[in-house]
Amino acid sequence: MPASNQRAIRVGEVAQLRLENGPASINRLNRQRQISVFANLDKIPLGEAITRARNKVAEMNMKPGYEAVFTGSARTLTTATNDFALAMGLAVVFIYMVLASQFNSYVHPLTIMTALPLSLPAGLLASWPLG
Repeated sequence: MPASNQRAIRVGEVAQLRLENGPASINRLNRQRQISVFANLDKIPLGEAITRARNKVAEMNMKPGYEAVFTGSARTLTTATNDFALAMGLAVVFIYMVLASQFNSYVHPLTIMTALPLSLPAGLLASWPLG
């Protein structure tokens, strides 16, 4: 390697060479290094396993630039949960719109929709002797 004064220098003068353990291959995703961890759940619900894994990752206090990304079934569960929440929110909005158009009022649909959760236990109790 030529130096600034054009004389050759030895690698040992600028670096220390030693044998170390390292990965056999480096996996990358979106130009970032990636380490995949796989696990089988033994009688543990997926949601609980994800929560435990997130807690363990939080305890690690990773350096800036490092992150844990859940894929596979964990990503599917998160997507399904978010989609379900969106669907429930849209359902409430659409029910309100239909009730508002039927009653020609903005207040009456709110009173009906707030009374519905209170009627659920009574409906279940009424159907219990018949079921």
